[in-house]
Amino acid sequence: MKAMIPKQHGAWAMLLIPFLLGMVKGGPVFWHIPLFLGWLFLYLTVYPVSLALKKKQLQPYQKWIWYYGFPACCFLIISVFHKPQLVWIGVFLLPLFLIHTHYARRKNERALTNDIAGVLFFCSGGLASCWLGTGILDGWAWFLFLQSALFFVGSSFYVKSVIRERKNRRFAYWSWGYHLLL
Repeated sequence: MKAMIPKQHGAWAMLLIPFLLGMVKGGPVFWHIPLFLGWLFLYLTVYPVSLALKKKQLQPYQKWIWYYGFPACCFLIISVFHKPQLVWIGVFLLPLFLIHTHYARRKNERALTNDIAGVLFFCSGGLASCWLGTGILDGWAWFLFLQSALFFVGSSFYVKSVIRERKNRRFAYWSWGYHLLL
């Protein structure tokens, strides 16, 4: 049985970097282990959910949703049990996930709006990680979130301008303008 693993290489960096930055800023604690495992399994769960929505077939993906979703819930429940305020990160993630499901149903996961929602989704792992270590969401936690989000949105612009939108001059100008502004 071959594991169903997401193929988007950049998403792995978006999963890890904000989380690790938040952990370094907040100070590593034991509770980062279940939070990271829950975060990892949540990411793995979204992939078969997206495919099921895109192809409008639940059956081929149901076992992977279960295999990844169950551990995600268990590890995240452990984290929330330790720090109940982490539920607010989940509240923040829900609309971003709904944006993703909307684009997955329309078979348009490459839309820039979906990319930005995904970036914000991933960067919130840094908020959770920092909050878990420090016990507060201070200015540094939000600074790390913002810097990660700005960087990865820039990456989305860049990748689109050289691959998917390479013939779209208007998009190239938007990408250049974004990077110049930063």
